[in-house]
Amino acid sequence: MKRKNMGFATMLKILSEYVKYSGMWFGLVINPYHWDFRFEFLHPDELNPNMRGIYVSLGLIWVRGVIDDGSW
Repeated sequence: MKRKNMGFATMLKILSEYVKYSGMWFGLVINPYHWDFRFEFLHPDELNPNMRGIYVSLGLIWVRGVIDDGSW
């Protein structure tokens, strides 16, 4: 099976969808009872089939980064 090359415009459209629906979130938790230390990979599910990401919580600060194409 031979694969066709994608055109430049098609690649830009796909990239723009990923840029549009991806992002990073930062948060601050002031209450020490809700502090936790976690590192998780976010995997695709039935609602977001192409979403991948990372969640990091270091006590009072958390960071979540997500890469998604908006196909949900």
